[in-house]
Amino acid sequence: MAVFCIAFLASLHITLLLFFSISSLAFVITWLAARAFGSIDHRLKKMTQQRIV
Repeated sequence: MAVFCIAFLASLHITLLLFFSISSLAFVITWLAARAFGSIDHRLKKMTQQRIV
């Protein structure tokens, strides 16, 4: 019974670690994508402003 409890806690711990690492990775990827998109958007706005002028 104790072995089962330890195994269950270990698997739960690993699952939580995986979940947190995946969620943090997704957050970092989203943040980087948002920054890249923002810089592209900024460049496009600059280009359109130059065309208008």
